[in-house]
Amino acid sequence: MDNQVETTGRTVDEAIESALNQLGVPSDETTIEVLEEPRSGLFGIGSRLARVRVSLKGPQAAPAAAPVEDKKPAPKAAPAKADKPAPKANVSAPAPAEAAAKAAVKETPQPASQEDMALAEEKATAFLGEVTRAMGINATFATKPKDGGLYIEIAGPQMGRIIGHRGETLDALQYLTAQVVGRSVSGVRVWLDAENYRAKRQDMLERMAKKAADRASRTGYRVPMDPMNPAERRIVHTALQDYPGVITKSEGEEPYRRVIVMPR
Repeated sequence: MDNQVETTGRTVDEAIESALNQLGVPSDETTIEVLEEPRSGLFGIGSRLARVRVSLKGPQAAPAAAPVEDKKPAPKAAPAKADKPAPKANVSAPAPAEAAAKAAVKETPQPASQEDMALAEEKATAFLGEVTRAMGINATFATKPKDGGLYIEIAGPQMGRIIGHRGETLDALQYLTAQVVGRSVSGVRVWLDAENYRAKRQDMLERMAKKAADRASRTGYRVPMDPMNPAERRIVHTALQDYPGVITKSEGEEPYRRVIVMPR
């Protein structure tokens, strides 16, 4: 019998019950880890089931020792002759200033033209207008340039529906809007926000990260955080990069990838 199983369900309890049935043991003989909470997506996009890992308690079987092979003494190698130095190639290296200038030109992204930005704004607001009308929300959109991309602030009643649980609806809208814009204009990033949610979410993530760091430092155990998108994981890593006594790393595959806070 396997020592652990991973199962899914419409709810966490349903996934746990399925795992316990597969293992054939009661819950007090297992360790249960919730890998993913269930969520409903926007128009069917981004929905997922709950996922759990249930492991049997008790000592794990020690791996069998590998057979010891008789080792014969290796024959002594003859002393290697010193290689003759290769003739120096007559190739002049580029001057440091010249190389840095070329690298800067290569790495600096070209800003979008005014025509591209105007087209991106037109496509984005038209798409968002269709979506919000379909949701029965009378919304307005304020746009401005941001870091070479397009920032759109959505305003109006029922912004909680636009933001969604932990910003999932807002993230889905941002992704879909970026896809729509990308069909007509390349290289223009799109950011969506509503009721200053992004700043509030960043503040909350930073506080959650410090609580996880305190727990990891106090208990000596690694503390897994909830699955997050890449932007939110970067916020956590940045918040704890100089935090004494802990380190962070990301584990798992999307969309279940999460930050692990560990004691040093």
